Amino acid sequence: MIKTTNGNHITYSSLKKIESKLPQESFMRVHRSYLINFKKIVDIEDNSVLIGKEIVPISRRFKPQLMERLNRL
Repeated sequence: MIKTTNGNHITYSSLKKIESKLPQESFMRVHRSYLINFKKIVDIEDNSVLIGKEIVPISRRFKPQLMERLNRL
């Protein structure tokens, strides 16, 4: 399922395929089950990110990459 500001959309594509179609400068995988849009980040906690009103987990695997990209902004 893809959550957007316009609602939820069901898709049968893999997350990897969706990730390859999105602009890398705006989107990033933060967990094996989640991609986020940097423009929608409200807050970051230790192991989660707040996107709008949704809490999205950040895996240990992707956290260093996320922090590096955020420091470059």
